[in-house]
Amino acid sequence: MSIQKFYRNTAAGLLAALFLSAAGCSSTTSVFPSAKGNQEELEESETGQKDTVGEAGEPENSGDGAKEITTGDAGEPEGSKDGTETEIYVDVTGAVNSPGVYTLPAGSRVFEAISLAGGAREDASLENLNQAGILEDGQQIRVYTEEEAEQMARQGTLPGTQAAEQNEGQKAAKVNINTAGKEELMTLTGIGETRAEAILAYRQEAGGFQAPEDLMQVEGIKEKTFEKLKDQITVN
Repeated sequence: MSIQKFYRNTAAGLLAALFLSAAGCSSTTSVFPSAKGNQEELEESETGQKDTVGEAGEPENSGDGAKEITTGDAGEPEGSKDGTETEIYVDVTGAVNSPGVYTLPAGSRVFEAISLAGGAREDASLENLNQAGILEDGQQIRVYTEEEAEQMARQGTLPGTQAAEQNEGQKAAKVNINTAGKEELMTLTGIGETRAEAILAYRQEAGGFQAPEDLMQVEGIKEKTFEKLKDQITVN
């Protein structure tokens, strides 16, 4: 073997030894993740997606697993969220062209109801009506004819007139002998405890008084006593 060939072989051997030595000392960690690592990362990714969908994509459930149902506005009349009526029903009758029940917005006035009913007839009397009055749900508006208004005015019963108000006040001040108790009956002129109890007993037996004059049928009450208190009593 020549000296040159010997040196070449020796150099090749040294290079091979150096290469193997370097390979044995290098890191054994692969730059690529293992199959197990890939599987764990995939599972974590899927879990994160499920959590995200559960928080943002699904409605919250009640404690028993049933979904809460919100009725919202569907179960309430339109415009009544605060409990205030937005529509009312009014009965317009009497001397109007189209009597009937009409629906109006809450806060409407009497004249608006009459207008919906076709307006007042030519023979209608509107003097006793406050046409600017605010309507209420279920209210009845009665338009009288001129003939009816004149007759009621003579009798002092035409609504809205001073005479009618006085009559109502007098009627309210009278003692109703069909409903009054013993103490109230004793406020009448000439009626003490004994006569008050007699009135109650007669009322129970007879079923009530048909007219003020029937009070003289009660034991102890004669015409003289009745004359003193007749203006103080009523039977209805």
